[in-house]
Amino acid sequence: MSRVGRIVVAVAALVLTLASMAGFLRVFAPKPRPPQPTPYTGYDRAAVTAALTAERVAERVKVLTAFGSRFPGQPGFQRAADYVRQQMEAAELEVCEQTLDVLAPHTLRREILGADGQPLQGVEIYPVFPNHMQPMVTPPEGLSGRLVLLTEQRLREGARFDDCIGVVDAGEPPLSYKFDWERYAQLGLRALIVAPRDGWEATPVERWLTIQQGMVSHDPINYVRLAATPEIYRHLDRQVTLRVQTQWRTVPTRTLIGLLKSARPTHEALVITASYDAFSLLPDRVPGVLAAYELAEMLQLMEGLRAYRADLRRDVIFVATGSRVMGNLAESHLLAAMGPRLDRAAARQRLVARAAENATRQQWVNEALTLFDAPAFGESLAATTAGLARLSPAARRFFDEQLRYVLNTMLLNDSEVMLQARLRFLAGDTNDLAGPSYRSYLAAKREYDRMLTAAGYPLDRLVETRPEI
Repeated sequence: MSRVGRIVVAVAALVLTLASMAGFLRVFAPKPRPPQPTPYTGYDRAAVTAALTAERVAERVKVLTAFGSRFPGQPGFQRAADYVRQQMEAAELEVCEQTLDVLAPHTLRREILGADGQPLQGVEIYPVFPNHMQPMVTPPEGLSGRLVLLTEQRLREGARFDDCIGVVDAGEPPLSYKFDWERYAQLGLRALIVAPRDGWEATPVERWLTIQQGMVSHDPINYVRLAATPEIYRHLDRQVTLRVQTQWRTVPTRTLIGLLKSARPTHEALVITASYDAFSLLPDRVPGVLAAYELAEMLQLMEGLRAYRADLRRDVIFVATGSRVMGNLAESHLLAAMGPRLDRAAARQRLVARAAENATRQQWVNEALTLFDAPAFGESLAATTAGLARLSPAARRFFDEQLRYVLNTMLLNDSEVMLQARLRFLAGDTNDLAGPSYRSYLAAKREYDRMLTAAGYPLDRLVETRPEI
């Protein structure tokens, strides 16, 4: 192609590209942005500036935090709602309420008793947020055990803590375990208590009590997890009894709406929102200082804007909501189940499929539970074989999967015991084959080998050949 021809082709391609771009922008033209409102500055700012000083906001925060825990259902939660309404009425706003129900954990009992059956003097305990939807409940007579301080050194010794209640220093937890309650539970601990040795001020709850650090899991397991005041360290190595009972409860919450109406007719409104509750993984102890600042600023702004009622160019609507977190919990779970796609039909199909899968798995669980109606199941080979034969093929596969999971978990626990015993032996005199450390290692290895050979057996074979397991 000649030079002139190449130029013609290039110009034609450029024209076509520009025409395509122009057509695309014409068809898919961006929506025009709404006009930027022009701020009105012809007023004296002294009143609102004075209301929003750091000192005035801090005073309001002190009032809010003095109500106590503002977790939904707590007395402080209702006090905060009443206080906000009083402030709206004092500011001469038009006030209306909307009542909404939310689900929130509620503590019915939280007691720690000594060996004499009397409450431990000066010690307060606070239940941690439930694991998923499983309330935390001890037996009616309580959960008894010896208080044991869990340190890095103590955990390295590989000892079991059966019939013990563990105490973890919130400021200096064991580096290998941190606040992972599931790992502590595998050591045999009947319950876990986390307490700040130097007080709540030195170790605020927000620093250590988070879902990411393991004190709350998404598995619905009833394991007692508590926080305690520093006075608990005075009672280490003593026998105590925990009595804890929590439940999920429907809590009515109020959305408070206050209208500061402009003196002139207007179709515009400025909406200012804040929440009067405070969330924590310790529902009974929620300082809620940070959460209080948002509400304190809104209340101070409401006080400051009263002076401009006659000059307002638009209405101002103040909205105080309760249950910022708990009220959105169900929505958050629903959105997580629906997934990221915005296709409503696909989202519904996904939810229907998950519901059907859940119903199927529930049927398998129900079938498996009927096995234990026979007292001899798991002990007598005939009863075990007959019970397993009644299961449907799918339920039998499900039961075998659960059995393998249990056996593998036992094997994993034994491997950890064996590893710790071996490390203790290697840290000492490795030539002393008659010493206690080597004998402990051999015993742990024999137990591990015993579980290793049994881990792949089906239940009927276990009952026949390894009844002790």
